[in-house]
Amino acid sequence: MGISRFLRRNAVALLALFVALGGTSYAAGTALLPKNSVGSKQVVNGSLQTADLSRKAKRALKGARGPRGLQGVQGLQGAQGVAGAKGDRGPPGPTQFARVKSTGQLVSGTAITASRFNTGIYLVVFPTEVDRCGAAVNSAAFAGFDTSVFRVWGQLSIGYGQGGAPDPHTVIVNLYQSNGSAVDTSFTLVLACP
Repeated sequence: MGISRFLRRNAVALLALFVALGGTSYAAGTALLPKNSVGSKQVVNGSLQTADLSRKAKRALKGARGPRGLQGVQGLQGAQGVAGAKGDRGPPGPTQFARVKSTGQLVSGTAITASRFNTGIYLVVFPTEVDRCGAAVNSAAFAGFDTSVFRVWGQLSIGYGQGGAPDPHTVIVNLYQSNGSAVDTSFTLVLACP
């Protein structure tokens, strides 16, 4: 009898034999290896993944945080941004003023000092820079003189000190009579600053 004829006649019996043997080997495997019974001797080195480890084992793998590393090299400067909108104009600056006697003594005002340098020449110093301010001087009339005939006019140098040296805090006041000669008289100096 040939092998093919044998297989055809006994196909059902052979199939039953294979199923029976397979079930027995599965049962033997589960009976020999109970749950959680595999130890390090049974595990092939390098075969386990972190998913196979317990939480406790995973925590044991983490060490203490190391020291902070050195700061890296500064990067290249970025492109300049677009200019912002122009802001609103601020309030007008304060008005500075000084009332000065003919002797150069400061009577009142926002100035910190005043002095007479020479005939008709006075130096008035302010606490802030006034070299960008507009100025006007009003001289007091001489007692006993008719102001309609005798007038005093002033010439101002703003932002210069004694000897003409630049000084943004100082105003030089030069007072003259109508005939052009220098004269000492009291005056009021008013500055309008931006």
